[in-house]
Amino acid sequence: MFTGKTLIDQLYSELLHVEEEWSVKTENGFRWWPFDHAQTIDVIGEANGPDGKKGYFISVRTELVKVPRLDERILNLINRTLMPHASLAGPVYDSKRGILELCSHVLVHEGNSKWIGSLLCLAAELQIYETQTLANTLEVFNMEKAVSGHPLKGVRKETHKASALVPSIITQIGKEPSKWIGHEFQEVVQDLENWPL
Repeated sequence: MFTGKTLIDQLYSELLHVEEEWSVKTENGFRWWPFDHAQTIDVIGEANGPDGKKGYFISVRTELVKVPRLDERILNLINRTLMPHASLAGPVYDSKRGILELCSHVLVHEGNSKWIGSLLCLAAELQIYETQTLANTLEVFNMEKAVSGHPLKGVRKETHKASALVPSIITQIGKEPSKWIGHEFQEVVQDLENWPL
């Protein structure tokens, strides 16, 4: 039987290759330092999947910048700098800790459990890469990077290999010609136009 913990364990050991010395287990997942910003991956709730069987909400969050107070200036800045470039994550504000994070959130169930791990792994790797570039951009606007360290080892200096995925693979794929042809784009547009709002 599939459980959310099954996927968390797969992400930890098989997909992301998290190093034990740069991670800590949490009640529902793990927190690790692939670089000098922490990333947390855990089960945050339950709901029924489309087949009526139990599913699990899994969240991938990477600390981006410190934001003591989320005011209108910060919201406008987020809309101008983060939202136009959102990929598999969006900004989420943790008001208790005053941290703006990149967050990906998905319902995992028996029907999608065979392939969703690869997508969550990609989301985690994209967050690692995007946090490095976005934190530098936001620093220009006097926002402090949410740098943190492992409780025993401190701040990590070198970056985990997961951050190399975007520049080495995705960027190269993006330079290739589209694998879709004209009529396929039109079919997708027609399908989307027929979806109820």
